[in-house]
Amino acid sequence: MAAAIHELEVAAVEAQDQARFRAVRSRGASAWLSATPISALGLRLSNEAVRIAVGLRLGAPICRPHNCVCGTEVDTRGVHGLHCRYSRRRHSRHSQINEIIHRHLQQAGIPSVREPRGLLRDDDKRPDGTTLIPWSKGRCLVWDATVPDTLAPSHLPRTSVSAGAAALGAEKAKLAKYKVLAATEHVVPVAIETFGVF
Repeated sequence: MAAAIHELEVAAVEAQDQARFRAVRSRGASAWLSATPISALGLRLSNEAVRIAVGLRLGAPICRPHNCVCGTEVDTRGVHGLHCRYSRRRHSRHSQINEIIHRHLQQAGIPSVREPRGLLRDDDKRPDGTTLIPWSKGRCLVWDATVPDTLAPSHLPRTSVSAGAAALGAEKAKLAKYKVLAATEHVVPVAIETFGVF
């Protein structure tokens, strides 16, 4: 097994392949493969979703080459859709993560709200959610989620060298964004890369 993994690592010469290989091997990034497909919990993927997810993990062809509405040429691997600003899926991934956090806080008996207004008076920036009761040391929990793409051209110089580099950069950016809020609230950035590193 170790020899096969080493062989795959040596064969990954492009930055995109190196980033993919490092990401899918990182802790927790492949947990979805072992999830029991329970529809009531939202854990059942359609056949098409499985085909695309596995194809992306392997770097296999998943679509025909075409031009995106943004003007970028999309190759057969189709990874452009994971970071294109016109992609509808980018927003749905973000929304789903926030809904999961909110739902689980509610199920644990911790009242919370999504997209609270009024936490920052100086600008329109607002986190994705907050608890309505103290979480730690008398401070409410405030979370803000982001889903950086492991294979986005802007992240490849870092993700091809270190798994989770895009998530780590996104976490630091969120902490900087809510630096003022961190003085009164317990700010927790949630960064989950498209290839599962968090």
